[in-house]
Amino acid sequence: VSTQSTWGTQKALFTEAAVPTLENVFKGYCGAVMAYGQTGTGKSHTMQGYDKSADGDERGIIPRCADYIFRRVAKESSTTTITVTMNFVQIYLDKLQDLFVPDAPEVNINPDTERVELPGITEKTITSAEEFMKMFYMGEAHRVTRATLMNPTSSRGHAALIANIRMVPMDVSQSTRVGKLVLVDLAGYERFSATGITSGIAAEEAKKINASLLALGSVVNALAEKQKHVPYRNAKLTRLLKDCLGGTSKSTIILTMNNCDKYKQETAGTLFFGFQAMSVKVDARIREEFDPAKYIITLKEKMQEGQKIISQLVKVLKSIPGGYEKYVDKHGELPNIEITTEDEDDEQTEIVNAMLRQPSRRMSRAATMAQLKAAEMGIPPPENFVAMDSEQLLSADLIDNPDAPEEVRAVQQTWNQELRAHQDQMAKQLETLRLRHIQDLEEARLSGVSDDVLLRLR
Repeated sequence: VSTQSTWGTQKALFTEAAVPTLENVFKGYCGAVMAYGQTGTGKSHTMQGYDKSADGDERGIIPRCADYIFRRVAKESSTTTITVTMNFVQIYLDKLQDLFVPDAPEVNINPDTERVELPGITEKTITSAEEFMKMFYMGEAHRVTRATLMNPTSSRGHAALIANIRMVPMDVSQSTRVGKLVLVDLAGYERFSATGITSGIAAEEAKKINASLLALGSVVNALAEKQKHVPYRNAKLTRLLKDCLGGTSKSTIILTMNNCDKYKQETAGTLFFGFQAMSVKVDARIREEFDPAKYIITLKEKMQEGQKIISQLVKVLKSIPGGYEKYVDKHGELPNIEITTEDEDDEQTEIVNAMLRQPSRRMSRAATMAQLKAAEMGIPPPENFVAMDSEQLLSADLIDNPDAPEEVRAVQQTWNQELRAHQDQMAKQLETLRLRHIQDLEEARLSGVSDDVLLRLR
């Protein structure tokens, strides 16, 4: 919290509060900027602004972040390939909703990874600041708002815009960095007597908002006091923001308050939340990805360059009478670096792959039995398929290699038993499907379906 007069404009607030977080994101950290405060105190104005022009002074943090990101992308395009993707979610009535596809099922949260993941969420690849804002306003149109006595456009749920920035350097010896930016517009705490909401769906919305903000405060208190248990799972909001609060993130929290004496209780609560948040110590980590194959290729190229320089030095020394001998007497022989273009394990890998390509008797038996089942259903065999005869089928339960060590044969026997169990289970499932199909045909016939349609169904 700052009371400096320079913070009176959107531009100054962005420069002081959001730019340091953005710089950390481009280093590979997870960063978050969120606005916290009572309803009607300007959180949405702070995050979005009400100026939709390309360079307006009243633009909020989100449009300014979009400009900043793609200016950096253009600046570093000569040395790094940067890909920007974004998700946009809303927590409404404690349910996580994909704002790009609002009719989609509720989104699940996986908070147990290094960074919180949202399996199945819609992900948009963005190439410009204009496209970024276009997708933002498309998702924003699906947010739920409602007029109250304190705010004519009160947000009825929390929203989080998540931008993942993947930076792949053109120098393959360097690591790939992955930054994550989370821009959070929290719904504000509501006192029922102040907002005029007493019943109906609006009251339920307010209850969920207040409960999730209470859970957020409990998490911040637990982190500040270094408690062993941090109650992230008490609300969807805290699960979503787990890596932004006490994980590997460098976050900024902007507090918004009402200067009216009537709301001094809410103002005090907001300031206490900020004070506790300042006490939280996080273990911020850069997320890097290495490609071992590319790194090995680069290392071999550098070794080859080194060998060329050594060869040139030897030629120069030998061109001087007695020069090479004097150098060897003083420093010893120059190293001869042997560089192989293929891995030492390539030959062994190829042998293993060749063995795997040869079907065992057990696999041949399984394939033959499956094809016999398919033949009963009128399905022709694939090309180049060679079925086992009856004698081979009877002997297929024997161990593939009777001369193998006892330990190997024991493993093979166990594998055979498991395979037969799977085959029996598959046969039961096929029989169940066959009976169900017959039942469906009978029900269709009794329902008056014509013979022609029944013939096609069969």
